[in-house]
Amino acid sequence: MTTYLDTGALLLRSDGACVPKDPRNIDYLSALASGAITVAAPADPAVARLSAAWQAADTAAREGIDDNARLRFVLWLIDPTSSAERRARIAACLAWADAIWADYATVKASILAGRDTRIATPSPCPYTFWEIASA
Repeated sequence: MTTYLDTGALLLRSDGACVPKDPRNIDYLSALASGAITVAAPADPAVARLSAAWQAADTAAREGIDDNARLRFVLWLIDPTSSAERRARIAACLAWADAIWADYATVKASILAGRDTRIATPSPCPYTFWEIASA
């Protein structure tokens, strides 16, 4: 049976996955429906560090590429009339976001292994939405 640990900002699933406490997230809704959520003890520093790491990664990724921009990027990628320059810029932005989440995965593994690690401060997203729109 899958269990969930409520860390405040997110749920930590028994398989190690982090589930954002967002009512639009199907995993969060499943967790609520399961009734298998326990509240983390505030004294557990690993849980607090995991939560802080996820929040830092999510905030950084969303500041560079918000949900609306991500949707538009996908639509431009499947649009056969999009220019090669636009596609290259989108690819650069998506690689930038992937790097943030790869760093989070490394930090998460370190925290779960008992080491105190923090998310690195990412560089700015290589292109703004408007720079991509104009390409």
